[in-house]
Amino acid sequence: MSGYRVGLVILFVLLALGFARNAFIVWHQPLAGFGNNNDFLRTQSCFNIGPVGVQTVRGGQHITMPATTYEYGVTYPMDYCYIGSGLALFAAAIGIDQLENALTGDTYLQLRYVGSLLLVGTAFLAAIYCTLWWRQGRRDAAVLNAAVYAVVLCDPFNTLYHNTLYLEGIALYYGYAALLATFYAMGHPTPRRIHWGLAMAGWLLFATVKAQYMLHGALAVILLLLWCRIQRCTLPRSIWLLALVVMFVPFALQQWSMQRSDFMRMFKPTNLTNLYLDTVLGAAKDPHAMAERLGLPRTCGDHAGKNIFHPDMIGGHLCPEVTELSRRHLYKVILAEPLLLLRTLPEAAARSRDWLCLRFGTLHGQEHARPDFTSLPWFSLGALTAAAPFWLLALWMIGELLLLMVVSLKAAIHTLDTQSAAFPLRHSALLWIGAAGHLVFVVSLLGDGYSDIARHNHLYQNMLAVLLFFRLSFPLYWAKTRDYFDIFDKR
Repeated sequence: MSGYRVGLVILFVLLALGFARNAFIVWHQPLAGFGNNNDFLRTQSCFNIGPVGVQTVRGGQHITMPATTYEYGVTYPMDYCYIGSGLALFAAAIGIDQLENALTGDTYLQLRYVGSLLLVGTAFLAAIYCTLWWRQGRRDAAVLNAAVYAVVLCDPFNTLYHNTLYLEGIALYYGYAALLATFYAMGHPTPRRIHWGLAMAGWLLFATVKAQYMLHGALAVILLLLWCRIQRCTLPRSIWLLALVVMFVPFALQQWSMQRSDFMRMFKPTNLTNLYLDTVLGAAKDPHAMAERLGLPRTCGDHAGKNIFHPDMIGGHLCPEVTELSRRHLYKVILAEPLLLLRTLPEAAARSRDWLCLRFGTLHGQEHARPDFTSLPWFSLGALTAAAPFWLLALWMIGELLLLMVVSLKAAIHTLDTQSAAFPLRHSALLWIGAAGHLVFVVSLLGDGYSDIARHNHLYQNMLAVLLFFRLSFPLYWAKTRDYFDIFDKR
């Protein structure tokens, strides 16, 4: 069999494997997905839906198991709705469900429609870009994309978000679309306005999913400016106008969305408590002195390391003054203890190991059900990170940070050296993925401290997995081409 046909077979097998892995979770009986820790309210309120068939507790939580069915016409005591681009996919799923209800007479929403849309959408993105790269002669890029889709994107630590109302699965989908469109435009011999337009549209959708990602639009524009500077390229004026939208609209939208209702405004004091009382004072050498440095009562140091969900907080806030701070006060922390924020990283990394969110049940009808994620077909990289020694995870994280720093330095040198050769697109890919992933980690830590950081760091975990996959692919490309990871260069 010729190399061309072998490549096609490998491509087809990888795409089929990924679809099968994803479908196993999305169409599993009983329904498989993460339970709700209260975040679903922000979507339920937008569509006036509520779960049935599960035991809910304070705030509508049902962390012991996911719900498979939702009822329409539910009213809520306040406006919980969180406005963002993620609502578009939920609205599409509800539209399909209502069409099915009109034909069958059913009156409930089946949550599996959300998962099915993500299943089909992710498979479509993977297949269409594999086809485009293959037809351009970039067969290694096509195969690598199919492999990332099969191994990482269709891993249960990702697909268990599909049959839920969490925004993490949608954010990953939008981010994948944005990166694929960006890499395709950057690698196209003559990129057109439509190529850059799709890339910018992807970043706009991604950056408006939730406040955690609102800075990624600006990051994408900055990296695009850097790439254009390196490549000495000229972009259409309309793309620059769209880039300005991508840069500023997500920030404005998320700021408005976080302030539009009493419920959304409640997140600010919660996040500040988790950041300063738990994370900052918890890592301070002298919590009482640091409390005074921040303008808090000295007694706040007695409660260092406690977040808003600590049992001692049930009777009332132990340090209400902390809710009056802002993240601008972090400069006082840096001036008082320059290394304090660095000391928070080991704890943040340790809590980020829980890729599979072990406190959530994952099977409907079974309390706290946790399948064996080390066995087929449930196998997940998340099971390996949970079992691996912490020092190995730390080396992995440090290694990816160093990789980003090296690639960033190379990019900076290329911007200054007008005589240098074109900046390899493989380096650009590592730069975009690494920068986006590490920004998630920083925003998660400074946004809500250690609280639920394993889930907040979902895209960072994907970055670690994807870049590790790239690293493991190096020997294959080295043996074949004597070059180092030329995924975008034509053979």
